[in-house]
Amino acid sequence: MITCAFLQSLLCAIPAVCSPQVIPVFAGGLDFSSPVKKFFYDPLGSGKSFVDCVVSLTGFALVGGPARQDAPKAVEALKGLDVPYLVSLPLVFQTTEEWLDSELGVHPVQVALQVRRHAVAL
Repeated sequence: MITCAFLQSLLCAIPAVCSPQVIPVFAGGLDFSSPVKKFFYDPLGSGKSFVDCVVSLTGFALVGGPARQDAPKAVEALKGLDVPYLVSLPLVFQTTEEWLDSELGVHPVQVALQVRRHAVAL
């Protein structure tokens, strides 16, 4: 589960590792392409990427949720940035201890909903 304490720890840890400026963005709903366009490009309007990497902590696709995705819209939003896009895989069907003790690793239902589905959509 992603908690405020986790987010705070992550936002403090990233600059300690690689010295970037962290721009935390939260958006409600299931379409995160608008915040990408609004906050991740040069605010002076040059059209250049303002970020070195995008990290999504939702576990969902950039556009859409577990039931439906819009991969072409997500690709369009990210393509101009031309930076790595990392998506977290929060454990939703098992605890961290269960995951560590499991011979399977991530729960098969979670793989189906959050890993396999994204690969098929792209």
